[in-house]
Amino acid sequence: VNLRVLVPAFGAMSVLVFSTCKAPLAQPSNVILGNSIGGGVGVVVVSGMELLGLQHMVWTTAALSVALTIVLQERTNTVHPPGGATALLYAITPPMQTFGLIFVFAPAFLGAVVMVLMGVAMNNLSPERAYPQRWCFDEAQAVPK
Repeated sequence: VNLRVLVPAFGAMSVLVFSTCKAPLAQPSNVILGNSIGGGVGVVVVSGMELLGLQHMVWTTAALSVALTIVLQERTNTVHPPGGATALLYAITPPMQTFGLIFVFAPAFLGAVVMVLMGVAMNNLSPERAYPQRWCFDEAQAVPK
């Protein structure tokens, strides 16, 4: 399986973690949980569409994967846009779908963990930068209702 298709999602994640390290979307809980949610939703939606015999409706699967990822991220206060890309990539790339549930662990979860660890190491080399601003989503401001 060619993992090069994941480059856009991880490229966007890199911009958030390394360039906007103070932004809420770049904090570890958002990066790790938001990307994992995207991977999980992608797997569940693709599997559900296959069970319903609707696997040929790729664009519906893609749209549903991204929409449900956004909903779950907002409900859990872990919005992370590259997580939407992770769900989309799984939905539209048949070679990714061969991973099945493993996709949620690697590359979605594990890739995000590595990115956060690199962000901690690199962003704290300079005294003007500090990453993360917070570790847990409990410390984040609640999503207004």
